Amino acid sequence: MSDNNTPYISFIGFARNDDYVPNRAERHNFSLNFLIQQLKDFQIPSEIILVEWNYSDDLPPLAETIKITVETSWTTLRIIRVPAKHHQRYKHWQLKPFHVGAAINVGVRRAKGQFVLPLASDVFFTDACLKKIASRDLDLNSFYRCDRYDIDANALENFTGNRDDFFSRCVANIKVHHTYIHQESSFQIADLHTNGSGDFYLLSHQLLSQIRGSKEGDDAGAFDIDSLILHALNGLGAKQVLLPDDCRVYKLFHGK
Repeated sequence: MSDNNTPYISFIGFARNDDYVPNRAERHNFSLNFLIQQLKDFQIPSEIILVEWNYSDDLPPLAETIKITVETSWTTLRIIRVPAKHHQRYKHWQLKPFHVGAAINVGVRRAKGQFVLPLASDVFFTDACLKKIASRDLDLNSFYRCDRYDIDANALENFTGNRDDFFSRCVANIKVHHTYIHQESSFQIADLHTNGSGDFYLLSHQLLSQIRGSKEGDDAGAFDIDSLILHALNGLGAKQVLLPDDCRVYKLFHGK
């Protein structure tokens, strides 16, 4: 891991050491090592921040289940622990183990990168996404979007380490394509690509700070907060940039 103090991009995720999704630890380790290898291959100064939100004192900390196998000087990994008392201040906290917006905000406040990309524990970015980041020509006043594809977990089976093979499997195992749903003019709202936006909105730390991150609200449901981020950015005057089709985020389908 690197001691780089000026990462170009901060990936901010949230997780916890329990099976809130099936095979959480195995899938999380797979996706983390996959991303770290990409960041190494494309030589992107970067950091990954994991917010361990609402953790149980009865289980080992997340750090004990994270297994990083990639040796690199391009990426640092930090884990920030947030005790359950902070989750319990939101209404209906018993019904949802995470407040996604609040967890991401914890990471945003501590991020060192010039740009920020929230990171779920079971997503994979195509190499085209990493090439775009590696070009270091991202605009400080734009936010970048690409389509999300939900894939069957069969794509992970017997992975040999060849990314071309893995992405071919992703294409063969697509279950849902979250494409751009255009807004009719009669709705009188901005026509933004909000469908599946929580799994890929790339923007400058400066812009995200200007809108003060995610709107947390009073309850743990945090419904539609990712769409609200895009509308807030649009209201601020930021430009939406749609990345080409080869820029995709693949997400493991788990029925939730």
